[in-house]
Amino acid sequence: MKHKYVIQKHDNDISVKEYAEIDKDVFLFACEEKYDINFVQSVSSLEKKTVLSILRTANFFPPGQFVERIAHAITTLLTLQDQDSLEILCDDETLLSNAKEKRTSDGGDDDVETLDDFIEDDDAGDNDFDDALDTRNGVASIKIDVDSDDDADQEELP
Repeated sequence: MKHKYVIQKHDNDISVKEYAEIDKDVFLFACEEKYDINFVQSVSSLEKKTVLSILRTANFFPPGQFVERIAHAITTLLTLQDQDSLEILCDDETLLSNAKEKRTSDGGDDDVETLDDFIEDDDAGDNDFDDALDTRNGVASIKIDVDSDDDADQEELP
């Protein structure tokens, strides 16, 4: 899925609007976050991780690479005198392919098991749960012992 972020500079704040692509070149507004312009200017000189964590909120939590691009666009927009908005287009496919390339270049795929490996491992273990089932007439049922004294301790309601 593609995401579009529109960063706008106003007199007292900076707004980031997120849009999600719902069809080819058709974007739907998802959310908007506003940040005090003086606050953003003061934190832009801080460590990168701090700036990224400040931009993320409970309602606005883009993936790491996206929020880095947003932060860069915000700092760029603050330095531009003749421009009040920037638009960023991000694609999940690019994000996922970059993550896969990084994992394979790090040699990380050697440890990844396939779904078939997990299924085979599960079948190899002992199935105590399956043994506890009573499968008469093709219907599985589990026997549960209920202590009848528990019912006697409860008060009847009028």
